[in-house]
Amino acid sequence: LNIFVTHDLNLMALRFGWFGLPPERWVKFLGGFAFAFHEDRILLLDYYGELKKVEIPYWWKKS
Repeated sequence: LNIFVTHDLNLMALRFGWFGLPPERWVKFLGGFAFAFHEDRILLLDYYGELKKVEIPYWWKKS
């Protein structure tokens, strides 16, 4: 388990850059996201409280 802490603007940029999800509203205090690889997708627990399946970015090494 790895936990990384950063600022809200960075979270929004990572969410958009990694998962292609544009910001819909600002991150709440102590908000964040978690993700895990599942088969050929990423399971993303978004900081909006939603569980989403997103494609793995093509530039990430698939193993």
